Amino acid sequence: MPRRPRSFAPGSATHLTVRGVDDERIFLVDLDYHCYLAILRKVTARVDWTIASWCLMPTHVHLVAVLGQDVRVPWAMQTLNSVYAREFNRWHHRHGHVFGERYCDREIATELHLAAASDYVLRNPVTAGIVGRVEEWLWSGDWRLEPRRIDAKPAHSRDVLVRPRG
Repeated sequence: MPRRPRSFAPGSATHLTVRGVDDERIFLVDLDYHCYLAILRKVTARVDWTIASWCLMPTHVHLVAVLGQDVRVPWAMQTLNSVYAREFNRWHHRHGHVFGERYCDREIATELHLAAASDYVLRNPVTAGIVGRVEEWLWSGDWRLEPRRIDAKPAHSRDVLVRPRG
């Protein structure tokens, strides 16, 4: 039975999540986090959305996206995750699936819900016991799509290797 196509309304907001296969780590080294963000920046430049908040956890990703009029969430998520999976496998000399299932999306209905979803996303590392305060987790933030500290920049960048198709 075919999957029901996902529907996203222009101007709406959504909480997107994707998990590693069998809850395995999808980020093994800091450079992996940087590369996922580089791909996310490139995808974001090509779709009409604003990432209001994001969090890259060792085994999963949260994105809160506010959509514009040109709604291409399925394309964006497919591109983001497939490019990252391909590069992750190449960098770490592995093969097979990186992500366990398709991404999950939850509609955000109100401004209050948007604020709560963003707070949930940003507090995720604290709730998981990884850090004591939101500010201590480098791999979360807002629309700027940058790590929290400037010294979190990698010694070299894989940015030039990351070219989304399509």
